[in-house]
Amino acid sequence: MTWQEAFDLAKRVAKPDGDKPIYGFNFNTNAHGGDMYWATQIYAQPLQLRMWDEKGEKMTVDSDQWEKVWTTMIQLQKDKVMPEAIDFSQPGNRAKMVQPDQNTPFAYDDFMSGRLAMAVINYGWLPQLINANKSSIQGYTPIEWDVVSMPTHPEAPGIGGQIYMNGIMGINVKAQNPQDAWKFIQFVNGEDWARLKSHSSYQLVSRKKYINPPGGATFNIEAFYNTKPVPININDYKITRELPNIYSVQGLGQQNFMQALQGKMSVRDALKKWQTDGDAMLKQMKENPTGPITPMGISAEK
Repeated sequence: MTWQEAFDLAKRVAKPDGDKPIYGFNFNTNAHGGDMYWATQIYAQPLQLRMWDEKGEKMTVDSDQWEKVWTTMIQLQKDKVMPEAIDFSQPGNRAKMVQPDQNTPFAYDDFMSGRLAMAVINYGWLPQLINANKSSIQGYTPIEWDVVSMPTHPEAPGIGGQIYMNGIMGINVKAQNPQDAWKFIQFVNGEDWARLKSHSSYQLVSRKKYINPPGGATFNIEAFYNTKPVPININDYKITRELPNIYSVQGLGQQNFMQALQGKMSVRDALKKWQTDGDAMLKQMKENPTGPITPMGISAEK
């Protein structure tokens, strides 16, 4: 599906009003709704929208594309397709967390508690659901479920989400025993190791013929690898090494997104403010890469 098709489907199945609301979609299964801003990042990743330029000197968020992304996500919240997002950065907001039925053994999980129709999940989450469906846990009703691939954007056909890899290995150029090291690398990338690792219920192996659903379950496991991963810009890693405080600019984006989500300013005004304040912070970082930073060029004391 495209993202819009997924959202349209979510609207059809959502029943947000009443004593036991059911939401159509979320980017996670957490009972407190999760972080709406980071959910927006997942949605925007395939579009490769940049927060700052290739040199890390200028913000790039005051754009029509960013406005469309934020507007889409905020509208899903307004339509109650997604659970209410809580701004945990504000004092007292933790008290607003959803208080799920404590008689439900998986009260912390909206999907397994029947409060959520569709969710973005990682492969390692599935064993919990598979094992629960096999058990006779009091208060839990087995769920009929399956998996589909990540929705895609028309502007980025065939590109799903990010893929996270474990166990990537290399050999130090100064290694004292490179031949032994190469033998080990060959082993962990070979058939025998793939066959052994395929029994892990939390990770997928890279050799397709050894990828099988865990726990004897039957579901569309190809959904986890039938789309292309989001391309990675290696230059971004260089920027974060040179400017270790640059993540604070992302935090600034979160603050402005919440302002727009709460209706305290328009989406475009929130993006413009992020652009302006972010430019000031990037300027400080270029002048003093490891020093303290604040918005609008105001220096902070250590």
